[in-house]
Amino acid sequence: MPKIRPEEQFAFEVMRRTLGVDIVEHDDNSAPRMTDGHFTLPDGRLGCVEVTTAAHQADMKAEAQLASLDNTVWEGLNWSWHVWVGRAVRISDMTHHLKLLFAECERQGVVHIEALSPVIELTESHTWFFSNDIEVNGAPDSTFHGRIYFVAGTGSGGAVPDSLEGFSAWLDEQLADSRFKSDLDKLNEDDRPERHLFLRIHEQWIPFKYDYYVAWGETVPTEPFNPPEGIAGVWLATRWKNPILYWTNDSGWARTDAYD
Repeated sequence: MPKIRPEEQFAFEVMRRTLGVDIVEHDDNSAPRMTDGHFTLPDGRLGCVEVTTAAHQADMKAEAQLASLDNTVWEGLNWSWHVWVGRAVRISDMTHHLKLLFAECERQGVVHIEALSPVIELTESHTWFFSNDIEVNGAPDSTFHGRIYFVAGTGSGGAVPDSLEGFSAWLDEQLADSRFKSDLDKLNEDDRPERHLFLRIHEQWIPFKYDYYVAWGETVPTEPFNPPEGIAGVWLATRWKNPILYWTNDSGWARTDAYD
């Protein structure tokens, strides 16, 4: 049996506690196009789940590149640093310039590169930083000296409405896109009728006006949701894993705690 992916393990645990089911890993590579998990609802209905990432291809590539760098230690630094990396940033250039800029930030006692006083020797690194989609924040009080945390994607910001109005229609449209065709086909090829799609959401995929409420809010959509044919449940888990927004045929829109 292949090792279960962390995102699958998380999805199975959330669904187990929410639906009161035990989910068994199903995709053991013994046959093509197997769904990730199988379960049986308390009333006896048989179900399956497919876990996938909702993200743009460029963001997924960047996230994979940054995974090998995340949580590493850069010698010579005394603070820890968080780095949000946008698209089209060359990793080799990034590590070279940020090491120099972080050291100077610590010397001057500023937590943002934008606050640095000009240093002639760092003109090239300054120019690189302001020419790329990248955000940083230093943590002077951290005990993890030199620890660097990387996140794919930078904040989009913007005005936030006071509800999730329009979200159901937006999600309808997204799930009709060819990006999810393989996942949905796999679910519909499974003979278990209770078919669920669990989405790990990248924050660059979802508009900010919705991302804020999906990730942080307690509200739920009030408008009808029309899932793809054959789908009985859709789960939306952001990186922050706060109370997760989900929809099922039984419950409609609801929230569930990510952790006990």
